[in-house]
Amino acid sequence: MSYPVRIFVVGVLALLTPNVQAQLVTAQTPTVLPKDTPSSALSILSAPPQDKGLPYTRSAQKRALSALKNTIALCAGGRYAYVYGYKVRLDTLDILRGEAFRQNDKLFVPEAAAGLAQLNQFTPKPMPAGLNLLADRWVYDLPRTAIKLPPSVERRKVGNQTYIALTDYARHLGRQVKQTPRGLLLIGTGPIGYDEAKDPVLADAIISLFDTPEKYIEPQLATRYIPFLNKQGDVTKHARITPAQLADLDGPEPTWPEPPRSSYDLTGFNAQLLGSVVPAPGVYPRLLFSPQDIPMLQAHIRANKVTQKALIEMEVLFAKSWLNPQSSDGKVFEQLASGALDTKAVVTGNAGPAAYHVAALTNDHKPGIFNTHINYVSNCLTTMALYCLLTDNKTLGRKVANAICSYYRLVEPKVDEHLRTSDSEFGTSPDNAGHSVHQWRGMHTVVPHMDLAFSLDFAGAFMTDTQRRFMQQLIAKATYGRRTNGGDGPRRAWRDINHVTWHLTHHICQATIEGLDGFDPEGYASGSELTRDFLTWGIDEDGFAFESNGKSGGGLQFQILAMIVQARRGDNLWGHPHWRKFLTGQAYMTAPNGRETVTSGTWGGSPLSAQAISEIKAFYPNDRAADWLLSTQYPNLDWATFDLAAYRKQIELNSDRLRLPGPTYPGFVLGFPYAADWKPTRRSDLALDNSWKTDTYGYLSATSDSTADASWMALHARANHYIGSGHHHADLGMFYFSGLGVNWFTESPFPKTYTGKNHNLVIIDGKAEADGPPAGVQYLGVQTSPQVSFGSIDQTYAYTWQWCTQVMDWGTGFSRLDSAVARNGWELEPNPDLIRYFRGTKRYKMRPWWPTANFSNWTPTLRALWNPVQYVYRSAGLVRGTHPYGLVVDDARKDDQPHRYEWAAMLAKGVWQANVPNLPTGAVVLAHRSELEKGWAKPKPQAPLNPKAGDPLLLVYDLEANTPAVQTATDGPDEGKGPQPYNRLTFTRTADKARFRVLMLPFRAGEALPNISYQNNRAVIQWADQTDTLIFDDSTDNRTRITVNRNALTIGQSR
Repeated sequence: MSYPVRIFVVGVLALLTPNVQAQLVTAQTPTVLPKDTPSSALSILSAPPQDKGLPYTRSAQKRALSALKNTIALCAGGRYAYVYGYKVRLDTLDILRGEAFRQNDKLFVPEAAAGLAQLNQFTPKPMPAGLNLLADRWVYDLPRTAIKLPPSVERRKVGNQTYIALTDYARHLGRQVKQTPRGLLLIGTGPIGYDEAKDPVLADAIISLFDTPEKYIEPQLATRYIPFLNKQGDVTKHARITPAQLADLDGPEPTWPEPPRSSYDLTGFNAQLLGSVVPAPGVYPRLLFSPQDIPMLQAHIRANKVTQKALIEMEVLFAKSWLNPQSSDGKVFEQLASGALDTKAVVTGNAGPAAYHVAALTNDHKPGIFNTHINYVSNCLTTMALYCLLTDNKTLGRKVANAICSYYRLVEPKVDEHLRTSDSEFGTSPDNAGHSVHQWRGMHTVVPHMDLAFSLDFAGAFMTDTQRRFMQQLIAKATYGRRTNGGDGPRRAWRDINHVTWHLTHHICQATIEGLDGFDPEGYASGSELTRDFLTWGIDEDGFAFESNGKSGGGLQFQILAMIVQARRGDNLWGHPHWRKFLTGQAYMTAPNGRETVTSGTWGGSPLSAQAISEIKAFYPNDRAADWLLSTQYPNLDWATFDLAAYRKQIELNSDRLRLPGPTYPGFVLGFPYAADWKPTRRSDLALDNSWKTDTYGYLSATSDSTADASWMALHARANHYIGSGHHHADLGMFYFSGLGVNWFTESPFPKTYTGKNHNLVIIDGKAEADGPPAGVQYLGVQTSPQVSFGSIDQTYAYTWQWCTQVMDWGTGFSRLDSAVARNGWELEPNPDLIRYFRGTKRYKMRPWWPTANFSNWTPTLRALWNPVQYVYRSAGLVRGTHPYGLVVDDARKDDQPHRYEWAAMLAKGVWQANVPNLPTGAVVLAHRSELEKGWAKPKPQAPLNPKAGDPLLLVYDLEANTPAVQTATDGPDEGKGPQPYNRLTFTRTADKARFRVLMLPFRAGEALPNISYQNNRAVIQWADQTDTLIFDDSTDNRTRITVNRNALTIGQSR
């Protein structure tokens, strides 16, 4: 069977000349694809003609400039002017935001642009040789001189800058001036013949000339001319947004507060690791350290066993692979180093994001070092260059430099091909739209972006001048005029996500060529700002990361490397107050036994990257939180007794699963060369509070004491959730509970699954919060006292609505609807706090989660009905004492009809039902067996466990006597193998509403359970040495408030 492919014709035909219309109509004959074409290719559209001057085609700029010859052209909303055909920057102070704007029929520009009106001609310095492919994005330097403006020139103050009416000044000078309705200003010394109305397509091409790497002048032009955007259509065609809401969204972009520099604290910072002054341009190494700093790093490595261990791993792994001429790696290394590689054997990608990628050097190359998540060849060669620097091995260094340059010469043609391609060609399918003319995404797969900068920086000292020049120009071609994810958006939205940190590789690349041809000052300034902004919004003021540890870890490596790069250049962000609290926040999010670190979302149960922790430890050597977090991940590692010689022999015998350490291997290795030996540390050494919260994120961490056996309740609200995309799951209001050294309730075995029923929530008729992704909750806050800590959340909105902020094809992915419920489809999320994130952002090219602007049109957060409910409330907390315990209270009602309500909690590894007799109705006891942990990901039903005296147990008791069940559910996500099983505990009731009041009491086998009585909303829990009374009050608004009394005194309450 063959598949017809949709052709790009809609929307543009009415604007084209009859001749061009005919060519496009002729092109409508469907292309037939082979029957084995992958599904991702079935939606490929045809690109428009590239030689007709259409916007966003290869010929657009040439045609537009030919119409503007002999003029100085500017446009409202633009940061550039075209001076007799040459692009120049308007501002010299705010090079990222110095835009022209129109007011009172005048065009205002930064004062630095006043001299444009005086120019009779402009002959700039020619573009550097070898960078001609950057001609369409090159920004020329314009000499600036101070100008005394006449009083007739109107002025405006914008922030701290003065803007002047260039229209006034041009007329004062006697220039010809033409302004168009779309904001174009043309200045000339003679008559200006351009007529905007004469040729609409040409007019569109001219307007699009003034797009910046991060913004469109008129975003509707991209929708009109880029095929996939045209097919998708503007958001207003798919979602209801009222005129008043549109006007609000078109308002000015908000200013977001950020910590002042005066709040930065560098106490305890190891500034020695920053090295000495940055060397002159073109001298390497320069990014992380200078040539004269190598002895300092060598001394640091010798002083720490963790770094010596990494150096041993490098030596052993290289000896077995790249330095072994009989190995597959060794053969490739020899060919690369000698320049004898058969380029015809090089394997490249097929289509989509991988279309420009050098996938393999030979068909039979087999990597000799275990690896994932990296570009193997460039990573190994780059790390080997670092090894040569640190061991003063110049002979091997020169060989590595030759191999690196040979490798990147294979990459260069792909970079050139990418540079020749237009956005209307990229924007033909979701896969192809992973590339863009002005975004780093896409190009970052053409070049091995994690290694590119360091390939030059570490090997540059061993290269010839010709080799260095080649690498410098390759970096310039790959990076100039591009923005990264987040850098193509506003200051606030999206700068809190791991893609921002991953793509700081662009920023680091720019630093390798600072002061040289092809260095992009805008790109570097944008990267510097992103590095700071992630610390401000990616980590809150209490140290909580916006995104899960599992998704943040890899990108954090490039955040840290960028922070080192910037600190060496006078912009030290290591004292940022959010960053200073980051590891302490991680300690509060880690179970007392150290075996679970609790964030939320994809891989939310993962510990923070040990690489990042060990590097922070190097720069803050007295950070005890770093010591404890590393001790939890490496409980059997004590550097005081670690035998390096024995370790070398061990890995010489077996290194099968050993990864190559190095700074460009993100997330899966310990830091190198920045790491420091940590001290074996217990949680009690940290002097942590027993209750910790963050109101920005909405998180409660409550422990009974500072020991590893402490009871611990963690509650997530994710109050700062604002987008309908990303790695956030349907888990708002999820809790975790530990006690007696056992993690009892954590996550399901599906760390990438969004579905609400696979999290610790109340399920109503098989639905919890919207599967992907839910709307936000109302965080009601934390109430805490020395004995009691409770957090409270109103989850009603997250159950009722789903959100969407990312669209490929409407009705798929995050824009999929439950049509039986969401009969009215999508509409703008009306919450003013969320609208604020998107106000004034319509022109930005940033697209939340990860695509380029060719993938999707601008979409603010939308909502659609998911499972309307009257209310869902949750309060969860911990009561301390001789006998600490947890309590989770839920109130839920869908409507006035009977429904099935399930209180669900995912059982942690090794947890199953215990055989304990004579329990009250609504109670179950859980036990833990370490031998069951291996089968947790693919569990099978078990007989109840028979506890032995002293075993840790957990009594889980729903005071409302709802029916309990410990079960292996079989409705998990389908991962290509059918629905997967998972273990959970449920309490179930079918009624018109449900109340769950669930006690969690840790005890040891053989201990007497307390007497528990419950009636009239009052529970009494009585041990021999502790009696607590819990009073539940839901009379106000169906939300239960809890009061805890002990010895006739109130010791705590919920909100």
